[in-house]
Amino acid sequence: MSLGATYAAWKYRQLMEQMGDPAQPAKALVIVPMKGQTPHTRAFLQSLLSQDHPDYRVVIAVESLADPAVAAADFATRGRPVGVKVVEAGLSADCGQKVWNLTRALDEIDAVDHLVVMADADVILPRTWLSNLNWAVIDQGQDIVTGYRLIVPASESLAARMLTSINLSFALVPRITGLTAAWGGTMAMRRETLEKLEIRRYWRNALSDDLQLTAAARDKGILVHTNRRTLLVTPWGGDISAFWSFGVRQFRIFRMNNPFLFLGLVAFQLLPILGWGSLIVGLASGSALALMTAPVMAFLALYRQRLRWRVVREACAGIWNVDERQPFFDAFGRPIWWPAFLALGLSGMFGHTINWAGITYRCRGARVTGLKR
Repeated sequence: MSLGATYAAWKYRQLMEQMGDPAQPAKALVIVPMKGQTPHTRAFLQSLLSQDHPDYRVVIAVESLADPAVAAADFATRGRPVGVKVVEAGLSADCGQKVWNLTRALDEIDAVDHLVVMADADVILPRTWLSNLNWAVIDQGQDIVTGYRLIVPASESLAARMLTSINLSFALVPRITGLTAAWGGTMAMRRETLEKLEIRRYWRNALSDDLQLTAAARDKGILVHTNRRTLLVTPWGGDISAFWSFGVRQFRIFRMNNPFLFLGLVAFQLLPILGWGSLIVGLASGSALALMTAPVMAFLALYRQRLRWRVVREACAGIWNVDERQPFFDAFGRPIWWPAFLALGLSGMFGHTINWAGITYRCRGARVTGLKR
């Protein structure tokens, strides 16, 4: 597994060249569901409204026009040439609030919008984000293009460092077209593809926007492609409580929507512990095989670390200053953060309640059966 993980990091670095300038710049619509403000909301909005794509507009969907996100959007759009419209979705009654906001925003799609992109507001975008998606969808003819989050520590907390390392170990896992799940932070497609998905039907009573879009794509024979260049900086600076809440929510939603892949993920978490545990036992017993294997595994671990953080530095270039202490924690803090990663996965195996953005959802499978604010 150590060799496979090293190859995956090397291959990811190679695939980060997946980008190009669109020969056919399409009129694009970017849909962003928002709730509240964070310390990085303004940075997100500035990055969204500073894209080098020549022709796009933005629809921001909120549950209420009294939401602080509206004031942030108003401030960010002053003097900007990009068209921005804020729509009020109202409170969701039988689905996730994010899903409800997105569903309302679908009403804003026009016949002239050739490229439709859904994005999350907790990231900071490179200027080429939208044009690169245009290139992948319009020029390369890919059905749906997605990416993934690159969490970076926005505080000195142990929780922020652990979540950064956990996310990085998962973010660079190879994605196989046909098996790839869409990530809600970036989902780009032609308008005709979105219509073919019949996404309103899949979002009915749904908590997860992206995993239900993945299910719709699978049912319709539409492929989801991962663009490795769309690895988006996501600052995170919460405490241990926020770390636990975020992690359990992610695993629990994943299990509810795709239990078989969830079990595969838990197995993925167990393998390194079993591998290193076997090596330690072998070394303690004087095994010749363990003595020969140990330096090879150590070399691969160091080389893999170098590759992983080369990817991070490239993704953060011009957007975020990389904390150079984090690679040290990533390498030598593994006995701390990997068991925490496993604990989150195991906790996600149980329960049907999801706490998300101030709302408690009760679910049966992928469907919301009740909610409480």
